[in-house]
Amino acid sequence: YKLYSLIWNRFMASQMASCELNTNSIEIKNGDYKFKASGSTIKFDGFMKLYEYATEEDNEDVSLPKLEENDELSKVDIEGKQHFTQPPARYSEASFVKSLEEKGIGRPSTYVPTITTILSRDYIK
Repeated sequence: YKLYSLIWNRFMASQMASCELNTNSIEIKNGDYKFKASGSTIKFDGFMKLYEYATEEDNEDVSLPKLEENDELSKVDIEGKQHFTQPPARYSEASFVKSLEEKGIGRPSTYVPTITTILSRDYIK
């Protein structure tokens, strides 16, 4: 049932309208300090209606208040969040061969010459 459901959802989503989001961002300056906030709300569900189970668990919509330039603000609470992205792990010889196999590049008899050529030409360190 899971495979059928996955295929059905993907097919139906490909035939549905696009999802539309309202995205807002705010930049607040106070002396030497600068604060940024952004948020988005779903304007029209579109194909995302099929994937509602994933969006409810992962994110809550963050709606920012309507502000005009030079509006006066009072301090309520500031919650800092720092986000880091992690680069993909570097290839080892084994992971490189596995990647070649998954992508259908070359044959087992060509993996060693390919890796040797890449190393000898200093394409990688």
